[in-house]
Amino acid sequence: MTNLSAVLAALEDLKGPSPGGSYTARCPAHDDVSPSLSIRQGDGGKILLRCHAGCSFDAIKDALAARGVSLNGAPPSRPQAPNTTERTLETTHRYRDAAGTLVYEILRFREPSGKTFRARRPDGNGGQVWNLTGVQPVPYRLPELVEAVRTGRPIFVVEGEKCAEALATVGLVATCNHGGAGKWTSAHAAHLKGARRVVILPDHDEPGRKHAEQVARSLVGFASDVRVVPMPGLPAKGDVVDWFAQGHTRAELRALVRDTPTWIPAETGPVPADTRLPLTVLGDLLREPEEAVSWTVEGLLPSGGFSIIAGKPKAGKSTLARELSLRVARGEPFLDRGTQHGPVIYLALEEKRAEVRRHFDAMGADGSEAVHVFAAVAPVDALEQIRRSVEEIKPALLVVDPLFRLARVKDANAYAETTQALEPLLALARETGTHVLVIHHMRKGGTADAEGILGSVAIFGSVDTALVLRRGDHGRSLASDQRYGENLAETVLVFDKDARTTTLGGTREQQVIDDMRGAIMSFLNAQTDWVTEPLINEDVEGKTGPKRRALRELVRDGDLVRDGQGRKNDPFKYASRNACFLVPHTCREQGNKNPKSDLSIEPDNRNACSRQTEKDDQEDRAREQERSARQRHNRRRARPAF
Repeated sequence: MTNLSAVLAALEDLKGPSPGGSYTARCPAHDDVSPSLSIRQGDGGKILLRCHAGCSFDAIKDALAARGVSLNGAPPSRPQAPNTTERTLETTHRYRDAAGTLVYEILRFREPSGKTFRARRPDGNGGQVWNLTGVQPVPYRLPELVEAVRTGRPIFVVEGEKCAEALATVGLVATCNHGGAGKWTSAHAAHLKGARRVVILPDHDEPGRKHAEQVARSLVGFASDVRVVPMPGLPAKGDVVDWFAQGHTRAELRALVRDTPTWIPAETGPVPADTRLPLTVLGDLLREPEEAVSWTVEGLLPSGGFSIIAGKPKAGKSTLARELSLRVARGEPFLDRGTQHGPVIYLALEEKRAEVRRHFDAMGADGSEAVHVFAAVAPVDALEQIRRSVEEIKPALLVVDPLFRLARVKDANAYAETTQALEPLLALARETGTHVLVIHHMRKGGTADAEGILGSVAIFGSVDTALVLRRGDHGRSLASDQRYGENLAETVLVFDKDARTTTLGGTREQQVIDDMRGAIMSFLNAQTDWVTEPLINEDVEGKTGPKRRALRELVRDGDLVRDGQGRKNDPFKYASRNACFLVPHTCREQGNKNPKSDLSIEPDNRNACSRQTEKDDQEDRAREQERSARQRHNRRRARPAF
């Protein structure tokens, strides 16, 4: 019987014993990072082993044999290295790093009896060995995976190299881990970070199902869309090689993938063999190249992005979306921004067909533009039909008007349900490079920004750009909240009723200030004396902030005259530049000693604006003397008492 101490001495990262007498260590049968092997001694001194990552007892026993420990007195179930004189080398599968450098090989031998035998060796040198200790595991065909992640092609994950090769022969990108089911780790998953879609094809047995679940869980946060796709009609323990042998084709496989919903993790399930986070050293992160962003509408809507136009009813959402569609189809600027010239698919799911026709006609469309219109209720299999149309037409822009006529949900406020409904549209954008724009409503009585979008916060959280359209007493305005690029400040939209198109005005903030300038000027033009700022705030409607800015701009532009020092006892006072009571003072300031010669007045009219009587001069001098006396009094009070 093997001594427990001999087994423990052959293991790495040993911890224990626990109060119950058990130990934990790294499992020698797989690339274990977080210790998953439990060891204890049973009745009669028998060594009991359990790998919580799923490795079989025989696999652990063979791995210990490779380290010189014969468990419980039993001989190894297979030799430590194949005898190539008795076995024929059948295949060699080379595992390479992202740069294409060979890391290790998996060798497949066949015995004279027909039985197959696998061996591993690092770097292809040093003969055939079982142990790859110190060699970092990588996914099979890794250089192809890197390119697929970059270009957005789907990636298939299978159990063995033979299955990966079978998929490669029909033009698909496929990978696996060495060692079969249960040996996939988060280190493998990290190489698929940024993948748009990963398809897992499980073998037709219980280990295959568990392996597929483990791989899917490890890809959460790495891949945008993960799908586990069982292949119907497989024999027991069958795989994709058997499925192709039955006469199935690549097109049938693609149809299976398309009809399979996105995988969503259950509340419980297998725990990945390696739960370590794929951390990146800061230095490596800083050396990563800057991600380039291409645009469907420059600085506003990214290519392959997902966006929303939200607004209250009758705010002009559909009008704006149809104008955008025509601009993109023509390659013309939209709201003073360049566009990506390309076909457009416009889905009018609640608008009357005649209204869509009239609007495009009013905008000057002549029918040569590549705008593909669907104006009807969405069919049951709408998402599948839309994907096929997008793959065929390859549009630059897809407009869904409105969102919930396509993505039907029972409870729009349910986060998980809404996320699942939006996922196919998000995946479509990411996988095809088409920008998907959806039309939606704002909450009644909600905030006027993107957080006021009707329904779950999952809607706002899913989009790359949220365009919020408002309609008020002063017309329409548009603002954006973006994941990429700079946000568009609330900007006025000028609507041409004849052409039914929009152009950009100034920002909404500047429009409010301009309106306030007019109101202030109207008020001051009616005054016969200087007016303080508190009186302006009281008599002119509007918020204080815009009024202050409007006053400063009017003084800066010379429309208003300001007097005073802006102090408590000498506040700022304002008057219109053209105020009648300022005219004589203006003449005197310019050195005109005989203002009557320059002013057109009637001598007998005592109310003439330009008349400057001796009484007025006396009142001015009296006010000035009173102000000077008050200032002297305040200075005396401020002096120290000693």
